[in-house]
Formats: sequence, structure tokens, C-alpha cells
Amino acid sequence: MKTRDLIFTVFFIAIFSNYYGQNIKEENNPEKDYQNTDTEPYFLFRTNEGESYLGGQPPKELIIPKFDFNAPFQYLGKFSASDESFKILPFDIHLIAPIYLNFDKVYVNYSSPFNPVVLAIEKLKNTGTSYDDLKPDSEIIYEKAYFKPSKTFKNGKYLGHTGIANWIQYPDIPTDPITGQEMIFLAQISNENGVKTKSKNFELENKDFERYFEELNFWIDGDLYIFYSPKSKIVCFLIQST
Repeated sequence: MKTRDLIFTVFFIAIFSNYYGQNIKEENNPEKDYQNTDTEPYFLFRTNEGESYLGGQPPKELIIPKFDFNAPFQYLGKFSASDESFKILPFDIHLIAPIYLNFDKVYVNYSSPFNPVVLAIEKLKNTGTSYDDLKPDSEIIYEKAYFKPSKTFKNGKYLGHTGIANWIQYPDIPTDPITGQEMIFLAQISNENGVKTKSKNFELENKDFERYFEELNFWIDGDLYIFYSPKSKIVCFLIQST
């Protein structure tokens, strides 16, 4: 077993033990008013078909927000509400984020699922990027990588997981800007997802940067963390890297 596989196996044994052990303990204590706020832990493994996926062409009915600053929002795929790993969702979520912008957190309101609204736009406008060649209309299309949830770590291409965030730096759970409540961890997408770039509509003057656009990545060596708020339908995206 590879070192990375071993690390994730140990990590998820701890997650499963904590999650299900805590639920059993609370269910046996009716006097305790307990509500679990984490999604159930699942590995997300690449498959040949499925309802959820990374990358792919954005659906025609999806209106991706456009702004006049560089490093625009990219389409990252879909989390299907029909998957058991995302049963907290009332509808499918089409993931969009400005992953080439050096942002702290990005909040997107999905109350209208095909017309997501970005919050705190002025803050984003004042956020820098490491890629000056990008323009407001720069678009990257990634290959479509289907995945399905699994409660066991198995052979196959690991794309990410649900349940509990495995922080690269430090815990940074976002607060819903509307309700003021702590948001629920939805998923963590690994930087080593292997999802290749299918096409892009721009060229880079600095050819040394080309390798950073050959596949889906998050600040070269980071992971993408995705949180959700059921009351407001807001999704938060954040990246941590080494």
C-alpha cells in the first residue's frame, strides 16, 4: 500500500469510528439534544459513470457569473443530490469558483441553482492573482471525471472525500454570511485528482506556467474545501496549500 493510501486509510478509520460511535452514544441518550452537523464520511473514487463528476462542460442553462477582473470563475463539476454522500443537498450543485484567484473564501448563493450569485464581489475585485495573463473571459474546460461515494478505501483514482475536513494548514470552518451560523462541511477535493485540461481559450506568455494549467489543481499543491448552509443555500469555497 502506498504511503498516501495508508495515511488516508488511517484518517478515515478515525473518522468512521468517531462519527458512528458518537451517533450511537447520542441515540442511546434521549435526554441529550444532539444534532450532527457533519455529512457522513465517504471516499470519492473516479468511475466510468455516475451522477456526480468533476470537470465537464457547464450545462447550457447554468449562468456562470462574469466580472471585469482577472481569474474568472471556472466550472468545476457537479455534486448530485441523488448521491448518498450529498443527501443534505436539496438539488444538484454545479460548482463554480475562481480557483486562479488568491482568495480567502468565496461565498456563492445557490438559492436559484442555475443562476448562482456571488457574494462580497468588491472583496474579490481587490484580490490578486499569480497569473497576469488571465483575462475576465478566460475559460478552462476540464475532462469529465465521474465519481461515486464509497465507505471503504479501494484501488482506484481517489478524488476527494466527505465527512470531516482533513486540514492542510489549520481548521478554518466558514460562517454563513447571512445566518451567522457555522457552515457544514460538504467535501474536500484533492489536488492529486488527475483531472486533465481538455481545452482553454487563452495562451500564456510565460510558458513556464503552462504546466499549472495542464490539469485541475488548487494553487498547485492545495486542496479545495467546500462548505454548505442548508438555510441560506450558500456554498463556500476555500483552498489550503502547503
